[in-house]
Amino acid sequence: MKVELVIKHLTTIDDLQNDYVKFIENIEENFTDTNQSFTGDLFDRLYEGLSYLKTMDDNYSNIQELALVDKRTETLVSHRDVGIGVSQVLPVLVGAYSSKNRIIAIEQPEIHLHPALQAELGDVFIESALGEKKNTFILETHSEHLILRLLRRIRETADNELKDGLTPLRADQVAILYVQPGLQKNLGSEIIEIPISADGDFMKPWPDGFFAERAKELY
Repeated sequence: MKVELVIKHLTTIDDLQNDYVKFIENIEENFTDTNQSFTGDLFDRLYEGLSYLKTMDDNYSNIQELALVDKRTETLVSHRDVGIGVSQVLPVLVGAYSSKNRIIAIEQPEIHLHPALQAELGDVFIESALGEKKNTFILETHSEHLILRLLRRIRETADNELKDGLTPLRADQVAILYVQPGLQKNLGSEIIEIPISADGDFMKPWPDGFFAERAKELY
């Protein structure tokens, strides 16, 4: 599913129709009531009323929410209608694209996302970190797809095969740290760095539970 993020105004002038109709009816009643003498310019009254409604519209239009457009059908949908993964990744995207020169820590940004979208997040973080935004990301992730996308961009950068529009990525711009329980009781966790070569390969084996597990299932 391909979607586009848009800003939706919760209330516009169209939603104020009842107020508009009530206002016009009040003018008509005053103008036609034979028991009342109507003074003043009718067009001035109409102009004043429409100006008032326009002011109300400006106030209501400031109330906005993020919405999504299903590009297959051009249907406007709520984030509640497209799966929990999309709704949970929205704050990640907003933080990546709106922040500048910030340190951003995110726990499992890939949660509930399709594997292809998990990989696409890698490009989002690369652009936000090494493009104009210059953010620094600390990511806690279980996604091989996300990590493999980073390795692919390192490899493509080293081989001069990076497509136009993508941000180059070098091995020294990424640090992968594996955290596991300490070998001795009550001594906290052990942090193992997994170095990356200049051409985008791991330079030491992973501890049990990640890439090694996939190899066991395949072979």
